[in-house]
Amino acid sequence: MAITRPAIVFHPTTQEFFQQRSQEQLTVLSGPNNSGKSYLLKSLCNAAPDTPHFFGCNRFFSLRQLSTAEVSSSCAKDVGTNFKNHFFHPNESNRADNTETNFHDLEQILRGLTNSQRETLFNLFNELIGNTISLKHTTHDNEMTPLYVDVDGESLQFGSTGTRLLLTLLGTCFDTRFKYLFLDEPELGLSPRIQSVIGRFFTDATERQKYMPHLKGIYVATHSHLFLDRRQIKNNFIVAKNGKTISSEQVESISQFHQLQFALLGNDLESIFMPSGIVIVEGKTEQQFLRKLLSIRLPDRKITVVLAGVGGDGELEKKLHTLREAFGDLERSPYHTRMFLLFDQTNSAKMKRIIGKGVHADNVIVWSKNGIEFVAVHCANSVVSAA
Repeated sequence: MAITRPAIVFHPTTQEFFQQRSQEQLTVLSGPNNSGKSYLLKSLCNAAPDTPHFFGCNRFFSLRQLSTAEVSSSCAKDVGTNFKNHFFHPNESNRADNTETNFHDLEQILRGLTNSQRETLFNLFNELIGNTISLKHTTHDNEMTPLYVDVDGESLQFGSTGTRLLLTLLGTCFDTRFKYLFLDEPELGLSPRIQSVIGRFFTDATERQKYMPHLKGIYVATHSHLFLDRRQIKNNFIVAKNGKTISSEQVESISQFHQLQFALLGNDLESIFMPSGIVIVEGKTEQQFLRKLLSIRLPDRKITVVLAGVGGDGELEKKLHTLREAFGDLERSPYHTRMFLLFDQTNSAKMKRIIGKGVHADNVIVWSKNGIEFVAVHCANSVVSAA
């Protein structure tokens, strides 16, 4: 029995999604593995008008020399047709697999650009990354010999995988024959520094238009928080799969953005040197006591104990306001269940205000004996009595 692709329902439909984003130059899809973001990206490419191009994950190309053969005028159309046939064709002889094949390699990309476009591409590469790229003849004093790509005095044939991947990515963006680009995991093979540079370039509408005015829209599916759009948070979408339904939810708030970024970082604050938890106390003695206690009881955890301040309740609320500015809506931030407040005595009005600021009610703790000083004095008296 032939294995066929399951019937997937998109919410919203790919046609509705594409129509909603038709006036936006950048759309970023994020979600865990098997959430359906790559399938959604491919389906959006299929729904795009003009000349779309799907930039799949299988783009590890080697390049020794550039051919001098003329580029076919139908090359861009053929690339789109091959993609659609390969991914959506119903026949068993050419069955629709979830393949990542690219039908436009680095050599074709560079040959398809004009001299001016290649020069601008190489200049941009140098501006972004710092590498100098040029075309050279295999025999330096013979212009009749084949051309190769030189990177900082070395043939691209021997260059790093990341350099070739980045040149393929940027070169595709420069190809004026493609009006819509659908980039699947552009972070592949790129260091975090380069990801950050390219991510900022994609989210900078002015720079993007300066170099790639022909592009009507770029759609990105990514696992990297460095490709999220921080300038326009509504350009980010969270993709999720429930059974046979793939949904895409637009990020509407800073707190949602923080949650998405936190998820892409593995839901592990300590891996990025952020504290596992925050404890806010009213007095210096509580701060000193808890720092020592937590270091002994939880030596493998980084827990920050901060002082609310000596100005009373107003200082505590200022501290919470500062944290809200740092992490967004505390009630929806990663620290909602990781933030604790320690009070000397119960004050119902104060408790209500604090919980209203986004602190989890179960994480507000009150000393049963009115402060650490009482505990210390009680211990001292016990020692004296025992002596």
